[in-house]
Amino acid sequence: MSTLAQLDPARRGPRGVSSEALAALARGVGDAAGRETVREALRDLAEPFRALTGADVALIRLLDPACEGLEVVAVAGPATLAAELEGAQLPAGDLPEAALGSLAEAPEAVRRAAERAGAEALVLLPVRVGSVAATLELLRLEGAFSAGDLLAAELAGAELALVLRRLVEGPRRCRLGERLGHQTIASSAMATKSSAR
Repeated sequence: MSTLAQLDPARRGPRGVSSEALAALARGVGDAAGRETVREALRDLAEPFRALTGADVALIRLLDPACEGLEVVAVAGPATLAAELEGAQLPAGDLPEAALGSLAEAPEAVRRAAERAGAEALVLLPVRVGSVAATLELLRLEGAFSAGDLLAAELAGAELALVLRRLVEGPRRCRLGERLGHQTIASSAMATKSSAR
């Protein structure tokens, strides 16, 4: 498995991660793990991921089984841009197998989102947990992501995978349902209990 740092080994000058960004990440992951829906959990993660990686915009897409695409469910960035990007679709067939660090290599729907943001640089991490697929997309308006930023992005992607695993495979499993987790863990547990009778 290739790492983001291997995408462009010539990148130098790692940016230090602040203790505030790490504290925000810890809080965000803790909050997300306790949420009742997948959407709520992912909204808790977008801003800490943005701050951790030095991105100007962070967005998370989640596979929507109803439309066979990945839908933007969380955006950290300017409110007007977030409203514009919320719900944007990436066809499931366009989900890359590995991390991407170049706008030129990105699927068309990802490039469109980057253009709307006015971004010069992109990091796209595909995340798969069983049958659940998601992306973490990080955009920077000026300049490239440093080697340190790329390592922070890998950490964010790993945290995203852990939270998804906790929500969809854990003891209080949250079914994604037709609309990406609008069904709560409590109602999922009741449905599971009823079907077990």
